[in-house]
Formats: sequence, structure tokens, C-alpha cells
Amino acid sequence: MAVESHTQKKPFITNTGVTSYGIATNKSHFGIGTEEILLDDVECTGEEDSILECPNEGWKINDCGRVREIAGVKCSDEVTHVTLNVTVSLHDGSFEGEGRVEVTRGDETGSVCDDYWDYKDANVVCKMLGYSVGISVKNAGYGSSTGPILLDNVQCQGSESNIYDCVHEGWGNSNCGHAEDAGVICGTERVTKKARIELVGGKSGKEGRVEMIYGGVRGTLCSQQFDDTKATIISPDVDKFTIEHLKYGGQTVVNILTKLINLIFKTVAVPNNLKIGIGCPLFKNGGKPKEDPNSYRRITITSAIGKTIEKLHLSRNKSSIKNQQSRLQKGFTEGESPTVAGLVVTELRIEAKEKRLPIYIGLTDAKKAFDIVWHAGLFREMHKMNISGDNWLLFRAWYEDLTTKVKWEGNYSRGFKEKQGVRQGGVWSPTAYKVFINSLLKIYEENKIGSYIGSIYCGAPTVADDVTLIANDPYELQTMINIQMDHANKFRYSISEQKSCVLKIGDKSEHSWYMNDQKLNTPINATHLGIKRDINSKFGVKEVVPDRIQTARKTVYALMGAGLYGLNGINPKVSVHMIKCFVIPRLLYGLDIIRLTKTDIAKLSVYYIQLLKQIQHLPSRTANSAVLVLTGQLPIESEIHKKMLSLFRNIADNHGSVERSIAQRQLALKTRDSESWFIQIIKLTEMYELPSPIEVLDLVPEKHIWKKLVYNAVNDYWKNILILEARTKVSMKMLNVDNFKVGVVHNIWESSGSELLSVKRACVKAKIISGTYTLQADRAKFNGNRTSSLCPLCFKQSEDLMHFLIKCNSLEGVRRKFIMLLRNLLNDKINALLVDDLFNFEDNLLQLIVDCTKFQFLKQLWTTIERLSSSLCFGLHQKRTSLLL
Repeated sequence: MAVESHTQKKPFITNTGVTSYGIATNKSHFGIGTEEILLDDVECTGEEDSILECPNEGWKINDCGRVREIAGVKCSDEVTHVTLNVTVSLHDGSFEGEGRVEVTRGDETGSVCDDYWDYKDANVVCKMLGYSVGISVKNAGYGSSTGPILLDNVQCQGSESNIYDCVHEGWGNSNCGHAEDAGVICGTERVTKKARIELVGGKSGKEGRVEMIYGGVRGTLCSQQFDDTKATIISPDVDKFTIEHLKYGGQTVVNILTKLINLIFKTVAVPNNLKIGIGCPLFKNGGKPKEDPNSYRRITITSAIGKTIEKLHLSRNKSSIKNQQSRLQKGFTEGESPTVAGLVVTELRIEAKEKRLPIYIGLTDAKKAFDIVWHAGLFREMHKMNISGDNWLLFRAWYEDLTTKVKWEGNYSRGFKEKQGVRQGGVWSPTAYKVFINSLLKIYEENKIGSYIGSIYCGAPTVADDVTLIANDPYELQTMINIQMDHANKFRYSISEQKSCVLKIGDKSEHSWYMNDQKLNTPINATHLGIKRDINSKFGVKEVVPDRIQTARKTVYALMGAGLYGLNGINPKVSVHMIKCFVIPRLLYGLDIIRLTKTDIAKLSVYYIQLLKQIQHLPSRTANSAVLVLTGQLPIESEIHKKMLSLFRNIADNHGSVERSIAQRQLALKTRDSESWFIQIIKLTEMYELPSPIEVLDLVPEKHIWKKLVYNAVNDYWKNILILEARTKVSMKMLNVDNFKVGVVHNIWESSGSELLSVKRACVKAKIISGTYTLQADRAKFNGNRTSSLCPLCFKQSEDLMHFLIKCNSLEGVRRKFIMLLRNLLNDKINALLVDDLFNFEDNLLQLIVDCTKFQFLKQLWTTIERLSSSLCFGLHQKRTSLLL
């Protein structure tokens, strides 16, 4: 617990049941405990009803040491009210929120007898635990306790706040046996915001180490005072100042900074302490040796106040820079996407192929481009961009006397002056580099050197320092290389001859290109903006999809530590979210700007479906439609189409850009047989019944409107295909595909919780619902009836799903308990006639067990029913397995 202003006498939080005054203790006065630290920097006024209402760092967020930082309290003798409430806990349940009820008062813990036990009693217990509702479980449904039975004949009204307030025989008075231990199943939604406080390790109940019980978690509170070096403050500058100080500092900080910044702009003078940066070496990886300094990229943490000034200064000059920036520069530019440079390369190659022209693509690499920018040359280029007067003087002042200290393993070097380069990590740096390189791109544009699409110049698509030179004539490409070398010599930077290369496409004759008298490599493939392009395949990208799949596999492997795998892993609901956040972006990077073949799409689909099967622990023979329906996902092809259509809308909205000009030309002149990317957009809009590309160019829709339109159209198209396919699968006849919603996992995963055992149970249920749980009837079918289909347990009937789940006498002992629980649940909630219909007709009962979502009138109970049915299926599975061994 934070001790700021907390040593004085204050009313103590009443979660202990004590209305009193207390004095805080720190430095683990009452011992350190063994529990997790749950709260840090707690600052109460004393008026709060719960300690969670006091300002704090957040649940389980702390930077405390264990030994001397556990909070305690000494309560005064001025006690006005004391309540000894009984606490409850649940045991031996499969999920959080269910189990045998045990009650505790003082040092005594025991179970509750189930005489008169009903849903009202269950509601009181569940509300004590923070849940909204509950249902009762009788006859030791969660096993027998070994302790005493402390409550009997409990008769609650449902409105009590504590089970001890209900009518009962008295504490410890009972004539029951443990075969009558009561249990509950609580609803999934927690509603309470109260935390229970206990004092542990003191000499009396009025003092001790503060321990908190909230949401079933017990832990301690940290007593450490606020410290600027605490771990929750991320990347502070040399003065320990962060952006968070600006964000939460209040009006006083704003007023002071406003005066300071106005003075800096007025005097055109930047204080030297705002120019000090912390240089952090970042290992590039990629198999590079760690002992080589060139294997590290320097990222500079600059002053938080300085960033604010840079941002304001840049906003003044952004429009002037953009107006004069080359149309071929796609890096760090508002309204531009770096991938568009890759799209220009794609279109140039297709254009050359359709015109039967050779094309030469020069990929050049500047050595440490950002680190060796010549300051005097940068200042001159800034002036040529019409940045003049005080704006220019302030920029120059910013780059005078720049100082950096290197941070390594927590230590700082002495400061050294920076005479070249723009800081990677500075607000101005990306724009400054674009200004520095802009004159090179302008030379190409003004002299029309390089490739065209029609009358549109496209010879040097660039992303920041990645300049790509493209020509249809080998001598013209050499001229472009020479111009770049002249520019590099003039502006004092270097081009790497070893990393630069030329892709020669559509020309089998011998040509050589030189840079600084060194011959450039002409490989059969090379990587441009993360996309591996080759010279031999139809679209020049045959290795892209295998590379993307390999990258996705590495990402999944990296996430395995977080539980991203099948059996014994996390809930597939969480796994799907992790896949969408981390795996899909890497899997699909760059695929929206190249031409994919049917083989490429097939490879992606196979990998994606297999991944979804693995996280659900489903066999490889599971129908693809079942895999997608259970996870609420669409085929991977739909995600690529969404990205392509979104990119096209952004191109249409970027007026004056080279890509918009290309779009207008290709849509106007190309036939449907063309391989142009923009012709594929026409086919996609027709496929999804969207406005045509010409209509979008003429009247560009708002981004959010287009996104919603595209997502709805694509989702509906593939959803209908999935539902139609699922209805043709015999194995999926029990799966309710009518309830399928894109982005929403099936009720199996929605209700299974996060516990390991509950996920295991849901995995068995997923096999049953997808028709891949193998029974004897299935084996006979697979073997052409050469194997008997008789149940290997009872030998009375063919062992199909109906027999396994409902009829087999050998499994009746397991089945009876769960069917009784299920029937009791429904009797409490719905009409008795409906209950009879569900349980008296075997087909209805089978459907209820396998997929209850087909019964819409049970919607409020889907989660609870699914939990019970998953437990039933898992219990039957275990019993069957044990009997067959």
C-alpha cells in the first residue's frame, strides 16, 4: 500500500467488517506473507466503501520487492461496529464459479447440507463470490468434503448479502452426511466491485499484514512509495521525464510548458538539455554476430518536452514539404502506404510482360542512411523546400550541439556530440530524411529517366531510404545508378555495392551494371520491401507465400509459451484472438499488392485451416467448414480480399498520387484478360456486389463507410458459402450453423472458461459436435462393415452417437448425475412441458447435449447447459476409455 499521506489517523476501509480508525504500517511490519501482491500505490481518503475505489496502480501492477514492502494496519480501539461474516468458497469444480460450497468463520471451515437447498440459496452464495446468479447442485455433485458440516436446512430468500443471514439450524448443527454436500454453478458474469480485506500476522484482529480477497484471488498490498524509476514508467528521458507526465500532469504543467515552448519559438533558441538523447543499441538479429557493432541499430530516446516542440514545429511545415515531395516517395507520408511502392513494382512488371518488353529492377541499399545524414546538406535541402525564416533557424538550432549518451545494461556513457545523422526515434527524423533524399527523386522525375505506365512516370518508387530504380532499357538503368552515385558523393552518404543488385526480367542476353566500378549482382531473386521477387515465375512472386507461411509458423512457435497450442493450451477463443493480432498480419503481409495464383491461395488455406485445427485439438480429417464455424472465422482468402479493397479505396482517396493516376489509366484501358491488379479489383467488386472501381474513383466514400460496406459484403458472401457447405456434411448434422456469426466463437469455446480441465473437456465436445469423435459404428463404416459396429461395452446395440451419449447401460452411472443436474436446471427456469419434450424424445435430448444453441428459447441458459453437457461428454469419454483398457 502506498504510504503517501497514509501515516495519519484515518477511517479504515470497512471491507474488514470494522468501522474504526487505523494507522498504516509498512516495511512488512507484520510479515511478508506468501501471496501475490495485488495493489500498489494505494491512496485512500478514508471515505471510500471499498479499497478498490482508492486510486492505485491497477490490479496486480506493482514494482515492489517482497521482503520489506508489504502493507499492514493497526486499527484503533474506537470500534463502533463489528460483524463476523461467514465467507464461502467453491471446491472441486471443473470451471471457475462452480463446485462444492464450503463456509468459513474464523478458523473453522466445513460444508453445507443440501436439505432445502435450491436456486435462492445458490444465488446468495454466488453473489457473495461476485457472480450475478446461480443454480443449486445436490447429492454431493462435486464430491464429498472431509471436514465438518457447518450449516443445515439453509433457506434463503435470495436477497441476503451473506449465507449466514439466511434461516438455518445454527452454526455446526447438522444431522446430514457428506453424501448430501451442497454445491452451486454460478453465472459467468461478475458484478461485484467490493474486495474483502483481512488482517494477518498481527497480535489481534485489529492489526496485521493487509491481505485482499477479490474475485477468488488472495494477495498482499505493496507499501513502497512512488518512485520516478519504477518499472511502470516506460522509456524516460535523461531527466526521468516521460510523455505520461505531460498527459497526466494537469493544467499547471500545461501552463508552464506553454510559456516555455512559446519562448523557444520566439527566441529561436533550444536549451541544450532538450537536445540530449539516450542511445539504445537494438540488435538487428537475422543471424548477425552479437560482437559486431554493425549488428546493432541505434534508437534514440529523446526529451519528452523536445518531442512536443518537434511535433509543433513539424506541423507548421508538413504541408509545405508534402507539396514539394516527389510523388514516388511513399515512406512516412500521411495518406500514403509503403506497400503502394510494391504495388507500383507489380504493375510495372505486368505492364512490361503484356507489352513484351524486358524490365530491369535495381534494388539499392544506402549504408546506415539515417545515421550519416550530412547536416549542412540537410539544411540546404530544407531551404529549397521553402522552409525559411524562423522555421529554418529553429530547425538548424535543433541540430546544433546534439548530444547522446549510450545506455547499455542500465548504465550511461559520457555524452558525445553528434555532427551527422538524424536520430531514429526523433519526431522530425523521418521527414528530415525524406527532405534530404528528395532532390535525387526529383532528378529522375524531371529528366524522365526510367519506366512508365502509359504516360505516368514510375521509374523510382521509394520508401524513405529504400530507392528502387526501374527501367526497360539496360543502359538507362546504368544511367540511373550513375545519377544516384553522383548524388551520394555530393551529399556525403554511401551506397552498398554488396547489398545492391539488379533483377533482369524478360531478357536472356548478357548485361552488367556497375556501381563505383564494382559489378552488381544479378540474382534470380531478391527481397524488396519484405516481398521476395524472382525473375522466372509467372508473376515473379512464387516464393512469397511459402516465406509468409514460414514467418507465420515462427510467430506461432514464439507464442507457444503463452499457451497457443491445442490440448493443454489456452482456450481457443483466446488463441483465435492472438492469431488475429499477431499471426495473420505476418501471414498476409504484402499479399494484397501482388498477383496470387490458385496454388498460392490453396497453400495459405491449408496452413490456416490446419492452424485452427491444432488450437482446437481437432483431427486433420475434420471438415474445413466445421473448423471455421467453431472459431467464427472465414477462409483466409476473404481477409486478402478485404485488404485489397481497403487499399484500393485509399488509393482512390489519395488525389494527385502516382498510384491514383495508374488506377485511372488501367481501369480505363485494360481488358478483363489483363493481369493488372486493378482488373482484379473490378472482379472483386463484382463478386461481392460492391460499387465499381470507376464509381469509387469518381465519388470516394468515407473510410469508415467503405470499410463497413466491404466487411459486411465479404462476410455475408463467405458466411453463406460456409453454411451451405456445412449443411451438405453428414458429420456436421448436429452442429447449429444457423447460429454462426463471423468473429464469434461457438458456444463450446465461449462457455469453457480458462481452466485447463475445462478446455480439455471442450476439446472432446468439439470432436463430438464436428463428427470426428470415433465410435464403433464409425470404425465399421470406415472398414466397409468388416468390423462389427456393436458397442464394445454393452454389446447390445450399434455404438453410434445416440447410443454413446444416451443409451449405453455401461455408462449410465456417469450419465445419470449430469442428466439430473441438467433437468433440475431446466425445471427451475422453463415450463415443465418443454422440459418433458426435451428429455422424453431422444433426438431432442441428443441435440440438447451436443449443441443446445439450436433451441433459441434456452438462449439465456446456453452457457450453463454447455458446461454441464461438456462435463457429461468428458465423463462418458473417460469412463469409456477406462472400460476399454
